[in-house]
Amino acid sequence: MKRKFNKAREYREVSEYDMALKIYNELIEKDYDLLNSYFNIGVVFSDKKRF
Repeated sequence: MKRKFNKAREYREVSEYDMALKIYNELIEKDYDLLNSYFNIGVVFSDKKRF
């Protein structure tokens, strides 16, 4: 799970937002680190809005 979380963060950092959201949603479904997963989804939408 931690590897998936890190992979999603890497996708977010290179502006691959759709892949990052897909992974974050999978993590939320599995109840993995909910606070950080929801926070990072917010960051993705914030970054998407800027570009």
